[in-house]
Amino acid sequence: MALYDGTNAPLIKVYLDVGNRNAGLFTLGWSGLAPTGTDVLGQYTPFTTLTQFPANDVKNIAIRRGRTREDQAVQAGSLTLTMDNTLGTYDPEYAYSEYIIQAFGSGVVTVYSTSAAHSFKVGQVVSITGMTTSSFNLNFQTITATTSTSFTVANGTPTGLLTGQSGVATTGYFTSTLASLLTAGTGVQVTATITYGGGPCEIPIYTGFIEQVDKDMSLQPVATITCVDGLAQMSRLSSTIDTNGLGEATAIGRILDSAGWNQNFYYSSSLFQVSSVPVGDVLTMVDPIVRTQANAMFFCNASGDAIWKGFAAFDTGSWAGATKKFTMTDARTSTDVVEYDQIAVTGGEKYMRNQVTITNTNQSGIQKNFTRFNQLSVAKYGPTPAQLTTYYVTDDAPTVAQHLADQFADPAYRVETIGFEGLGLSSTLWYNIITADLGSAVQVNRTPIYSNGYEFVYQCWIQELNHDINPTSWRISLTLSPGK
Repeated sequence: MALYDGTNAPLIKVYLDVGNRNAGLFTLGWSGLAPTGTDVLGQYTPFTTLTQFPANDVKNIAIRRGRTREDQAVQAGSLTLTMDNTLGTYDPEYAYSEYIIQAFGSGVVTVYSTSAAHSFKVGQVVSITGMTTSSFNLNFQTITATTSTSFTVANGTPTGLLTGQSGVATTGYFTSTLASLLTAGTGVQVTATITYGGGPCEIPIYTGFIEQVDKDMSLQPVATITCVDGLAQMSRLSSTIDTNGLGEATAIGRILDSAGWNQNFYYSSSLFQVSSVPVGDVLTMVDPIVRTQANAMFFCNASGDAIWKGFAAFDTGSWAGATKKFTMTDARTSTDVVEYDQIAVTGGEKYMRNQVTITNTNQSGIQKNFTRFNQLSVAKYGPTPAQLTTYYVTDDAPTVAQHLADQFADPAYRVETIGFEGLGLSSTLWYNIITADLGSAVQVNRTPIYSNGYEFVYQCWIQELNHDINPTSWRISLTLSPGK
């Protein structure tokens, strides 16, 4: 899938993770024989065996990642794929099969002959099983040509003539036992390939798992594949590990490990000591650690890895030391800045708080309350209280309260949302856009009509990142938080 705009626009590819199905069951580093997460039968690492969907089948891609940072509501990212289903390829209930009696591989293409006239069509995805020479058994090949009793795929691995066969060719995305791969739990990854740094770079922009497939059997059939990222999978995994006395990042890592989440886990710091968390699913255990820190983020990045960024990653003054991914302006001054066409700048009053009371219960069950103020803000604006429960040891709780009281003590203007069309940009700017993620630093320049040419500069963190992609457009929208 490619945009119509010139040579710099990334090439979009959508992959199905065809290796993470086992007799129709989804596994994620967990075994019934070893509930601690060590699979003695051998683990499959997600997203290592990928098959690309035919590019012309992808009609639209919508990616939604992130959540309102101050609300601290952990949300799974979502992906919606609209696929051309004219050939029935994306119908998990439909599979068409024919017997194969002969095959010939030229080293460039492979031609399979069927025992009778068939109904295969150019563009269909087909898998071949049961051939006596294993190189002729191919998975998920796109048919490039047909006759009444043969079909051709562009695969140069098989060579020579193979006769006297009783193989089977089956359309669609199925295992050799005809278990559908288009079902809940199968991995999906979307990538963007761009020429940068002297060569092509293929960069994931979403990694997740199928949640639902909806079919539209109209005159122009489409299938809508809805996916969620790893946070949704984590909500189905449980843990009973004791996290008392662990640093926050260490505690989150231990929770993921004990639940069997076998992907990489990245974090920015481990500052406060956790005193207690409830037992339950992974997100229930992680969420209280995350939401008692202003700015903290827990999410799955575009590659599917779990990310924990504590408040220190976004603390006052930290933006200046971050890597700014790109600048957005209201006037295109070069191909290395983004010209936005939609922006919402509002006051920060609804986020304001300068008096925070927290309730903390330590490991011994002793409960204490702590209240901390930002005195300058209280004197200027009056008290704006907030109250919450922490999961940090008593010695750390006052520090947490003071940080929360300081973080949003000033109702400064903030860029809430911004949107732009990704057209006419340089390859460097495209690279920076597609490598940006939640928590990335960006800058917004705004010159209002009434400012007599004065330009306001906003330093921001990305807290929500959306892509709407079709063959003639790539729409990007962001929700931002102040970087101060």
